[in-house]
Amino acid sequence: MQTVLTLTHSLLTRSLPPVFCALALLCFPLADTAEAAPLTQLVTDPHNVLSDAERDQLVEKLTTLRETLPSHPHILIDLPGHVDDIDQYANETFHASGIGQKGQDNGLLIVLDIPDTQSRIEVGYGFEGDLTDLQTHTILVAARPDLKAGHYAAALNGMVDAISEALRKSDTTVQETAAADEAVTFSNTDMLLGGGGLLLFLFGTVFTIRAQRRASRGEPLSGLDRFLISVPWDVLLNLLINILSAAARNNSRGSGTSGNRNSYRSGGGDSGGGGSKDKW
Repeated sequence: MQTVLTLTHSLLTRSLPPVFCALALLCFPLADTAEAAPLTQLVTDPHNVLSDAERDQLVEKLTTLRETLPSHPHILIDLPGHVDDIDQYANETFHASGIGQKGQDNGLLIVLDIPDTQSRIEVGYGFEGDLTDLQTHTILVAARPDLKAGHYAAALNGMVDAISEALRKSDTTVQETAAADEAVTFSNTDMLLGGGGLLLFLFGTVFTIRAQRRASRGEPLSGLDRFLISVPWDVLLNLLINILSAAARNNSRGSGTSGNRNSYRSGGGDSGGGGSKDKW
């Protein structure tokens, strides 16, 4: 019996370390593999590949393109680290994030898997006629020199510039819709100020008409009556309208950003897997 126990102990002592090592090797790739999840930023860089200045420059460029191009493209950049299948990752991430506006599907996703030196551009349904698989592959190939040199910011800027140029040249016109993330809204403060200003204008108009009638009948006027008659109510109304319009524009630009220009909120866009990948 003692001999059996000794042999069992020896066998376990020799076999368990290799088993644990094998399990550890299996677990490490899983821990380092990025999985598709909703993106909440225009530029997602969890491993800090880009400097703050480089990221901010890209965010500013993506925001400007969205505001100025007729198609208002929602372009997102993702540097997730290692992914097992970049095609699957890009497509699933696109769907999970709802990149682009619902019904227009004007979204684009650029993915750089730097550990595996591979890249992909995922194209929303609405842009598949403007950015063909061949065009996106050409854009990725053009970025190879910068990617090989480790100039990732330059490569990404080149991709974005090429995409924007292709969209500018496109004959397709994307009609705008009142998407939730672009809707004109008023804050509670704006509503309070606007409502108060409107009531003041209405009451002022009523009392001004009454003062004017008194003046036409030759009745004595109080100081308030004379003041109301002299007020340029049309000018005040125009000023009130301009103030509310400016507040609405500011709220519209800030909607869904929470003060952070890099933040992104799903627009409900869709992709059918259009685009291409490359390896540098």
